[in-house]
Amino acid sequence: MKKLIAIVSVFLIFYILLGSLKIEKIVCESQSGDCSLSIMDELRRFEGEKVRIAIKRAEKALENNVLVNDYRVRFVPLSTLKVILVEEKAEYALKNSSEDFYTLVDINGKILQKVEETRVEIINYDKKIPDVGGSMGGGQFALKLAKGVSRYYQVKSKTLDDNFFLIELTSGTRILFPLEGDTELLLGAMNLIVTKISNVPEFTDIVEIDLRYKNPILRKNG
Repeated sequence: MKKLIAIVSVFLIFYILLGSLKIEKIVCESQSGDCSLSIMDELRRFEGEKVRIAIKRAEKALENNVLVNDYRVRFVPLSTLKVILVEEKAEYALKNSSEDFYTLVDINGKILQKVEETRVEIINYDKKIPDVGGSMGGGQFALKLAKGVSRYYQVKSKTLDDNFFLIELTSGTRILFPLEGDTELLLGAMNLIVTKISNVPEFTDIVEIDLRYKNPILRKNG
């Protein structure tokens, strides 16, 4: 009985302390190391809060953050809040020529955030880009095509439109792809045609390959 009372007393003391102690430091770890700066900036707002309030506010913020896939928040005595999370990974970035930033998109087409610099694949898109948390259609298919083309040729630019996906090679050849279909079939057709126009003299003036039709259309310069 005395042992039980002691345990309950310790629990009550700890519970009371949680109501009075404040968070002085927040540490955050993700699957790739330190958490992104934007997540850290959001979490630091809770430094100085009482423990229970800080935990509650941190959990709510992480739950609503599109960059966070999963998370765990725990208190480390006497004044630290430790956050371990899984961040959403950007698969490519959209770039509107009228904007000074890149819009990061995950593998499912969800808009993650807007950044000034990025190392992921960049696709030009001069239409209205959905807001953060919204969804982008057509990008995943275009990304597969872009990666496939890059295996064979040097790519100068990639542009996504409502009706097509345009890839321009460093050689100057422009390739128009549909926004749906069999990627391997499309890439095979592209490779066959590019090889032909590169090696057959009468096709050297071809500058554009349009693969949106059953029978590809080849367009000459001018």
